[in-house]
Amino acid sequence: MPPADQASWVSSRSREYHFRKHGAAMGFAAVEAYDRSARGTIRAGIRFTYRERGGLLKRVGYFHRRAGRLTALDESETRIVNHFACSEDYVRRQVDSDYTR
Repeated sequence: MPPADQASWVSSRSREYHFRKHGAAMGFAAVEAYDRSARGTIRAGIRFTYRERGGLLKRVGYFHRRAGRLTALDESETRIVNHFACSEDYVRRQVDSDYTR
């Protein structure tokens, strides 16, 4: 299995959607910079697992404390599902989060 930072996005449409939703607030003017940030967060972040959508979907997250950024992947770590800014408390509050620093 390739390293998590080599995961593809769920789809190019999904990557564009999340870039439009979160990119500007994170300081990114281009989808490529947003993508690099997502992958950099995986490389530098703390890995943890949690559930989303009412506790149904298992996720793997990588949280970069200093940057305050989270990259979320599917359970198999083969697809990036989101990348956004958040707090460490947000990461801890996720359903079944095993985040520890």
